[in-house]
Amino acid sequence: MIALETILLPTDFSDCSFQAFSHARDLAEASGARIHLIHVGDSPKDSSEVEGHLERLGREQELPDFCVRAEVGHPAEVLVRLSGQVPEAVMVMSTHGRRGAGRIVLGSTTEAVVSQAHCPVLTVKRPESCEPTSFPLDRSTREPAPRLHVQRILVPVDFESPSRDALAYAVELAGGLRSEILMVHVLDEPHPDRQRAAWEFLAELGRRFGVPESCLFIDTGDPAEAIVALAERKKVDLVIQGTRGRRLLAGLPLGSTASAVVRRASCAVLTVRGAWRVVPLFEGAEPEPGTPP
Repeated sequence: MIALETILLPTDFSDCSFQAFSHARDLAEASGARIHLIHVGDSPKDSSEVEGHLERLGREQELPDFCVRAEVGHPAEVLVRLSGQVPEAVMVMSTHGRRGAGRIVLGSTTEAVVSQAHCPVLTVKRPESCEPTSFPLDRSTREPAPRLHVQRILVPVDFESPSRDALAYAVELAGGLRSEILMVHVLDEPHPDRQRAAWEFLAELGRRFGVPESCLFIDTGDPAEAIVALAERKKVDLVIQGTRGRRLLAGLPLGSTASAVVRRASCAVLTVRGAWRVVPLFEGAEPEPGTPP
């Protein structure tokens, strides 16, 4: 059972960063978690002035329960550090997915935080046309981000434990958000025996986690493409994706399915890091009567 106590909500005071406020507000109201509204600057400023503007912003955006903090340093490094200092937290941050050099790329801060954060990270896509330009701190009052309800959550699952962790997390979260859960398993190519085995695997997980068969899907092809296409087709509001949490090496971009989904999906994506291991299909299930221990 998850315990969500804290929502880390970074903002650079730009219009683009407000894309994440609705999701943070929804999570806070559903879980009772407190929002930490954070600004990270790369040069020393009057922290009391920055925190004053954060206080005003939190009230304007109708955050239900929040505190503020101003930090100095490299944004990615500071956010990763904070993610490991606050227990039972989720980080909610706005990001963009622009095309460059033939692929979809994330901002460097998002890329680093998603790959290295110690807590789950919820990324909320902002429009490509939205430039991350900060507004003056004395800017006039703005309207709160629109209300939002996460009606449908998609969870990709496979034979590895991170996806099971993500599914358990999704079930708990969906209870508070009153959301419907969809599950998908993606095969690399169509094959009748493998499809049948995959369906049995998915159906058993569905029974154990209370997901009806009408919400289960088997697909084939590139996993990220299949997940994103299903999310679009079913009008999914949130994808919850398990990840091994591979760290960046020598500046190389992430290559996992989870990071590809973060880049390509138009809906919000929550990455849940799990300790990797291959798990038996019916791990944790009660043995059949007469089965030796």
